[in-house]
Amino acid sequence: MTSDLAARTAAATDLLARADGDEAVPLVVLTDDEECVLGQGTWALSDAGTWRRWCGLGEADRDARSSAAVSALVARGLAVSAADADGLVSTAALGFVQAARSRPGFLVTPLAVGPGDRPLPAPLAYGVVEDFRRVRAVVLELRDGDSHDYRLLSPARAAGALTRWATEVLVSEGTASPVVLEVLRHRAGEELEAAAVTLQPPEEGGTRPAGSTLFFGGRREPHDAEDPGAAAWQLEELMEQAADLPGDRDD
Repeated sequence: MTSDLAARTAAATDLLARADGDEAVPLVVLTDDEECVLGQGTWALSDAGTWRRWCGLGEADRDARSSAAVSALVARGLAVSAADADGLVSTAALGFVQAARSRPGFLVTPLAVGPGDRPLPAPLAYGVVEDFRRVRAVVLELRDGDSHDYRLLSPARAAGALTRWATEVLVSEGTASPVVLEVLRHRAGEELEAAAVTLQPPEEGGTRPAGSTLFFGGRREPHDAEDPGAAAWQLEELMEQAADLPGDRDD
């Protein structure tokens, strides 16, 4: 057991080092069933409709799908075999996802609408924060149907990825509404200290936002389009601020 723990610790250290090296490190791809089994509906930003459908299954159907999900995790090498999800021993990659979803230091939830105020699918971000409230890394989730694709990134790379996504949405969708990158401090199921970076739609024919604005507490800091990296810098600052907010820790 000690050697297994040492191996998982070494693997986690390697994943963090790769993320620090400015790499978007693939972690795992999970299905809705696997997330329901692992998270039991308690993970941050879990889809309420998916969990309701899971709970609405008959007991025999739910047990069969739970067993199939556990077997799939083991078969893909993401966990060590066990009788049920409670006894699973996760790999370092899956462990990062479980920790980030169950106890994120902060959340980044982009809000974007297309024509007709149609909500657009967006990446989600979960902060991996050290005990002394420093952002260590960010787990990024890309949802596509019942698939959840997770990557591990440095804070700077995650901020850049999110603001690039926002820019692409503004340009490709032609929406007149700004994209909001909301940052939330998450503790014991309670969302605290909302803050955000907003990116304004580009001028007609433009290929980048007309500007961005940081909101945090009483602060409001606008930047114009001549500073294209400003939105990423603002978002990274908010992630650091959210991680450093005082609060009770259960550790």
